[in-house]
Amino acid sequence: MYTAHSSPDRACSPKKLESTVYPSYSSEIQYTGEWDAISIRKGTWVKTREYRASASMKFFNAHAVAIHSPVIYGHWIYGVELDGKVMLPPGDGTTAFNASIWWMINDSILFYADDLDKSEHTIKIIHLADEEIWGSTFMSFEVWRPEGSGSGP
Repeated sequence: MYTAHSSPDRACSPKKLESTVYPSYSSEIQYTGEWDAISIRKGTWVKTREYRASASMKFFNAHAVAIHSPVIYGHWIYGVELDGKVMLPPGDGTTAFNASIWWMINDSILFYADDLDKSEHTIKIIHLADEEIWGSTFMSFEVWRPEGSGSGP
């Protein structure tokens, strides 16, 4: 999981936040490329093998946002953009995130950013493997807003 933080001089977090989950079938999510729905007992995901296929959503008045997805071997590399800015994994100089592990975790947080301002934001996940053997999955976006501020996108 990667966590992006804004500048440290920003005001402190609100005391209470409420979460809204936008599942893969939510009308607020925009897709490019070909995505296939996969329904299981614990939810619905979408999967793609198309290079540069993406899922994105606009939201506002939020303190934090996360991308949820299952992870397992073969769920390969992906990119994340927040407000058009490419988010990079910390530390090792790689330019893509990797969701491939040896065992399956049904609902993992692939990306998290907090300390957002109240303006409109766009979050996007992009499949970056250019070989058809590898895929990317997407389960939901989750947005945390100050309690009582509404749950609209």
